[in-house]
Amino acid sequence: MPSGPADVSGYPRLSAELSGRGWPGDELAALAGGNVLRVLRSADDTAAVS
Repeated sequence: MPSGPADVSGYPRLSAELSGRGWPGDELAALAGGNVLRVLRSADDTAAVS
């Protein structure tokens, strides 16, 4: 199992680290938004099966 943030409270530190490594703001926003959309789609799929 990879080590890293256990939950979303670690996102600010992750974003800061990636920014420090040269990630541009638009890519950081896409990363964060893409993860939110993935979770919402998964929740929708799970609800549709229930």
